[in-house]
Amino acid sequence: MDQVVADAHVKLIHSVALLALASLESGTVASRRWTARLFLLGIMLFSGSLYLLVLSNVTQVGAITPIGGMAWIVGWLMLIWVSGGLRKRERRFAQIRGRQP
Repeated sequence: MDQVVADAHVKLIHSVALLALASLESGTVASRRWTARLFLLGIMLFSGSLYLLVLSNVTQVGAITPIGGMAWIVGWLMLIWVSGGLRKRERRFAQIRGRQP
């Protein structure tokens, strides 16, 4: 039952991230869509595998969980990139090196 409670917290965090993504105007539409797809894929694989693990007690389903976690990690990196966080850092490094982006 602890897995279900932890999963509910994780889904809440990623749902808020999806709402934040929907409010962004930076980045291309395609990059925002891919970010949303990665978050949704992570929710389906991570949460779905945990629910199946708890309900069916089949331990092989747990092998799918890390794939959902990786989708979330890539989704978070995409969200940072789409929001401009990585591009700002690239511009700053270019200024430090003496080149203008």
